[in-house]
Amino acid sequence: MGSYKWYLLAYQLSSFIFDFVFTVLILPMVFFPVPMGYADSTLARWTSLSSHASLIIFVSCFPFLTVTTISLFVYRCHLIIPQHHFLKINREGHVYISSVLLLIYCVPVGAGLVNVSPDQKDAKRWVLEEYSCAESVIDIPRLHIFTPSSVRPLGIIALAQGVFAAIVTAYTIWLSFRFLRETNNMSQKTKAMQRRYLIYLCVQVSIPLFSLLIPVLVLLYILGMSADLGQGTGNFALSCMGVHGSTTPLSLIFCNDNYRNFTLMKIRGCAGKKHEFNVSTSVEQRIVRSAIQ
Repeated sequence: MGSYKWYLLAYQLSSFIFDFVFTVLILPMVFFPVPMGYADSTLARWTSLSSHASLIIFVSCFPFLTVTTISLFVYRCHLIIPQHHFLKINREGHVYISSVLLLIYCVPVGAGLVNVSPDQKDAKRWVLEEYSCAESVIDIPRLHIFTPSSVRPLGIIALAQGVFAAIVTAYTIWLSFRFLRETNNMSQKTKAMQRRYLIYLCVQVSIPLFSLLIPVLVLLYILGMSADLGQGTGNFALSCMGVHGSTTPLSLIFCNDNYRNFTLMKIRGCAGKKHEFNVSTSVEQRIVRSAIQ
């Protein structure tokens, strides 16, 4: 697999870190459609983690997850590009591309997080004026309030970067299939293998991506536009984001032959041992019954 395994490892690590931060470190409790809430995990309560710090940590996971995803497709395209084509780059070039992508994503996100937290006294007044029902929860410990005007710049940055990622990824996939179709430096067997790997990669990434992308868009719409879609809709979106942690490793296992074969071998081995144990237990029981009779 060459350097591809390291890109795959980086993708898995970024997915794991995102899932750990979301479900273990933060576990957000948000009062939709009001952009206010707090970190409700046991770890957050134990460490007195503020909601502002939780948001910064959580949002910071997205650039790494996005860059590692794009890098997977860029490197897969690199393997298909003919050797003497002007788009062909060396191994160090991929490191440079990934570093530039990381800067493109981290710097704007960092800038968007600078003023994301408004003055809490002004924010409380705004909430009580706009949402009288919030009075019963306004004094909850560690509750942090955001306003649409403070969250909107970060939402615009997220949408712009999401569009950029979609364009780059789609163009890279199109370019990969084009080179597979036009190149004469590969045998038909190699082309079929590369095409299968590329399709598997698309499936592997798209399954957890949509389990994360759609809820994020819903949350941006609710919090950025103050859309009253109900507490249940927001909670469901947060629950779907938590599914990302399980869909990522499952898609990795079933879309990579080596991982899939190893997992199936272990499952069959466990099932075989259980069957042998049941058979031996049944035989022993028959022997005991015969001896008693």
